Amino acid sequence: MNTLKWLFKPSGKAETKDNEPPISTEQLLSKIRGEHLRLTEIEEQCHFQSLQIDMSKGYLEKANRETGADKATIVSLRVQVAQLNTQVSNLKKKNSSLLKASEDAGKKKKDINNKLQQQVSQLTADLAAAKVSLGEADLEIDKLKAARSELQFECELLKCTNSKPLPEIASTALRGDSAPIPFVLVLVDGDAYSWSARNFLQKTSPPGAQAAYAIKIQVRDYLLANKDRLPLQSRIVTRVFCNFDGIPGLEKRSGKYMHNTLKDFAKSFTQSTPLFDFFDAGYGKERVDEKIKETFHLFVSNPQCHAVFLAAAVDNGFARLLEQYACDEAIREKVVLVHPGYIIHEIADLNFKAVEWPTVFQRAKMPSDALSKANKISDLLERREQSNTTELNITLTKLHSEHVRMRPLRNLSIRQPGIWTKPTGEEGHNESTVRLGAADAPLEELD
Repeated sequence: MNTLKWLFKPSGKAETKDNEPPISTEQLLSKIRGEHLRLTEIEEQCHFQSLQIDMSKGYLEKANRETGADKATIVSLRVQVAQLNTQVSNLKKKNSSLLKASEDAGKKKKDINNKLQQQVSQLTADLAAAKVSLGEADLEIDKLKAARSELQFECELLKCTNSKPLPEIASTALRGDSAPIPFVLVLVDGDAYSWSARNFLQKTSPPGAQAAYAIKIQVRDYLLANKDRLPLQSRIVTRVFCNFDGIPGLEKRSGKYMHNTLKDFAKSFTQSTPLFDFFDAGYGKERVDEKIKETFHLFVSNPQCHAVFLAAAVDNGFARLLEQYACDEAIREKVVLVHPGYIIHEIADLNFKAVEWPTVFQRAKMPSDALSKANKISDLLERREQSNTTELNITLTKLHSEHVRMRPLRNLSIRQPGIWTKPTGEEGHNESTVRLGAADAPLEELD
């Protein structure tokens, strides 16, 4: 009705223009209906917009509430960020102090390392000097031991010769008197043995002469230790055989200690003592072996040769040489094997006397092939011994079983071969009982 009042004035008459025709009632009603429909649509749109506005207000209120919560969260986060900034600041301060302390520690460590390096360098130099001094002291000790050995040898020799001076003994030998001159023989395989490094440290004498002197001291010590059966006045004959061309220089044998050639070594060795010789046997290992073997055969049966020192215990080829004399007690008493720390197994099985001369020959290890062969032989012998033990146990078991079967006849004894009789008394055997040994004892003893 309000809308109709707005459309029509209260006068009740519709204004018309002069040039327009009058509107009929039906037209007016139709127009009113159209306006009413349009207003209805407008009203619905307004209602829909109102609903949307209300909904938007609800969303806005919710958003405001969430924004408030977010604001509170932001405030707390800001507080936490401020705290973290404070902690970061503190950590930066600590880090700077730690860096400074680390720099100071690095400087101190560097200073300590420098001092330690200086001390290590000083200690290394002192150690090197101490080693040199120790080497010199060892050389002096060796000299003193050699001098003492010589004095002891001369004293014992004077006692044995009724205080007869040594020069007189030598002059007697040189005059060719009929009295036999005892001697001992030293044979060396120069291809197989390495000379001790001590022989190359002496500055007062050539290495070859020092090696000859070391051999002389070792032989004299052996004579002194066995003076009850060996004459102390025995001359020392030494022969070394090797292939000069096979060993171009002693650097191969003695490393940094030797700067001379083998010929120089052999020359000083030979010139040091009249009965010491260093021979070039020529090319081929068998040449050295043959010369040593023939020299050994020549002197070992000589009654004036009281000992043979054989420095050839690392080659199985010399086992054939020694096997010929293994059952000769007189020869076994003479032969002494000189080894460099080991004896090859075939020679060791012959059980000759053996000594080691560390001041003459360098210590060595058994070659791997020889060691493997020795281990195989040892294992074979052990298995054979175990096999023999097993066979013995089987035999004893059989005897025990036979004994069990023969228990009714245990009081019988052997009176004569092939004749079984009962004993006459309670002792078990009469006077004519034949005793056959432990293997044929009464079977009761096997229990």
